[in-house]
Amino acid sequence: MEEKVENIAKLIRNLEADAKIIKEEEQRLAERRRAIEAKVDKLKTYLQEQLETAGLQKVKRPTITVAIQVNPPSVDVIDETAIPSDFLIPQPSKLDKKSILERLKNGEAIPGVTLKQTKGVRIR
Repeated sequence: MEEKVENIAKLIRNLEADAKIIKEEEQRLAERRRAIEAKVDKLKTYLQEQLETAGLQKVKRPTITVAIQVNPPSVDVIDETAIPSDFLIPQPSKLDKKSILERLKNGEAIPGVTLKQTKGVRIR
């Protein structure tokens, strides 16, 4: 049994290492994606400025067409406090579980909740 436990623990360590490497790669790729998206935005802005400076609305070529379009209208909020309450959407309440846990640890009784203690395997 002890050998089996050791082998399973080693397998868990290997899988945790794989998961860590994958997570780091996800973060690296996410940063790369954000950088590429920022570059695309800058190039679109540059292209729009150049078209407007040249007085062009549309450039049509054999392989691609570039045009300046008018986007749909959107709201620009200047002072949120001045907006009538008719336009506010009520948000559902959210529990502060961290605060509840602290109070339960300090011995305070809070209706509707209990302190739960679970067990888990630790590999060192």
